[in-house]
Amino acid sequence: RMAGSSWLVPQTDVADWWERRQAARLEIRAEGGITHLDEFGVPEGVRIVEIYNGGSRGDEDAVAARLAEEQGYLGIGGSDAHIVSHIGRCATQFSAPIHNEAELAEALRGDDFVALQLKTED
Repeated sequence: RMAGSSWLVPQTDVADWWERRQAARLEIRAEGGITHLDEFGVPEGVRIVEIYNGGSRGDEDAVAARLAEEQGYLGIGGSDAHIVSHIGRCATQFSAPIHNEAELAEALRGDDFVALQLKTED
């Protein structure tokens, strides 16, 4: 892939590739997702994904949790926020205190955590 360009596709296969790409995008969007999986595939080595997000709406967290489970991923809750009112709506709970990045990495590698959804109905 060249900087600023799309994936290079042999010209004879462009129509077929475009149809598959569009069909994949529609399927992903029908499930509530907005991703680039149709273009890039599932990254190798992924084990943990965010399933709860303070800014999610409707059933977005439920969809994320279901898709993560289907792929065999572990889930975390994102405690960050882009809007003040979204702070603290979800988190990731660890069984022991985390004091630094090394301890965080160790806990994540050891599957020693659980995603928490702390949202209340508005």
